[in-house]
Amino acid sequence: MSDDELHQQLTCAAGEFPVRGWPSDLQQRVTRRRRTTAGSALAVGAVAIAAVAVVVPEVTGPGPLPGGTVIPASSTGAGYVGSNWRLTSVAEGTRTTTIPADAGAYVYLVRDGVIAANDGVNFMSGRFTKSADGFKVHGDIMSLAGYLGRDPHVLAAIGAIDTLMLGNGQSGQDTVVSANRTRLVVQAGAYRLTFERTGPAPNWP
Repeated sequence: MSDDELHQQLTCAAGEFPVRGWPSDLQQRVTRRRRTTAGSALAVGAVAIAAVAVVVPEVTGPGPLPGGTVIPASSTGAGYVGSNWRLTSVAEGTRTTTIPADAGAYVYLVRDGVIAANDGVNFMSGRFTKSADGFKVHGDIMSLAGYLGRDPHVLAAIGAIDTLMLGNGQSGQDTVVSANRTRLVVQAGAYRLTFERTGPAPNWP
């Protein structure tokens, strides 16, 4: 029975039974129709939810997507050039020192081969050459401020950044241990430096 037909019967029934109300069989039919309509709506909603659950994949990491698209995994050396990196920790042997943000220690590598850094006391710059597993810094220029304090955070930053920028023995090679869009780890001599990305590298004059 359509909604219009049901409405007409309800109107007629109301005219025939103005005091007693609707006939009991008509009330039951209306009740059944409401339950059926509500059940149908729930069923349709459940099917729609199931369809969404099937169609929309859960993206949690590298892997193929519909159509053959692949989400690339983070790889060593990927994308660290062109970013500004703040030094967050320095490991030397079994000792690890957290470097606070207000220490001002950072490094950035510009795409045209310029590298610049600050160890929290001195600013230095030069050029770098990429290799298969890292980069080599050469032609350094450094300011000449001194530090006479004993803050272990500052001393760790100075030792690590200066080694990264000013050479590691004869090779002068800095090894990129891992790199992704937000984190960079570099081995410079006896120091392992961990950086976090703070933004793009500034424009170089």
